[in-house]
Amino acid sequence: MRMLVALIMTTIVAAPVFAQSASDAPRPGATVTPMPAGVRPLRGQTPEQTQIDVAQCRNVASEATGFVPGAGMAMPQASNAPGGARLRGAAVGAGVGAIVGDAGVGAATGAVAGGMNQRQSRRMSAAQQQQAAAAQAQLSTAWTNSNVGCLQSRGYAVEKPPVAAPAG
Repeated sequence: MRMLVALIMTTIVAAPVFAQSASDAPRPGATVTPMPAGVRPLRGQTPEQTQIDVAQCRNVASEATGFVPGAGMAMPQASNAPGGARLRGAAVGAGVGAIVGDAGVGAATGAVAGGMNQRQSRRMSAAQQQQAAAAQAQLSTAWTNSNVGCLQSRGYAVEKPPVAAPAG
């Protein structure tokens, strides 16, 4: 996922790959503003106007989708709580078993239940992480589509970055 976001950012922000004509050559003492890679003006826009349009379209896409490339999203953290679920379950089971009359059986039952709860918790955490990654991928794609649409509406040819096939 991070590679996809990095690829999108590199394609949008990287130095230009388009050749400049002699009329586009910078004047002595002028500051050269690089044109973003993959964005080519079709209506004679200056490099400065291109930079302005690119920045404005990035803002429009971020406002429309709520996604800011490079900012990252808070991903749910894996539950790295120390083990001990079996031990806690065994302790509770032993206490209950002592009341009922067989602490050993209660401890064994509690240990099994504690282990099951811990595995279930880990599974849920992994599922939440997958859902968050999928949501981030959807937002990233929506942002890219919005940004490209904005630039095209302002008279630019835009090469969309290639989308990597999902792993798995």
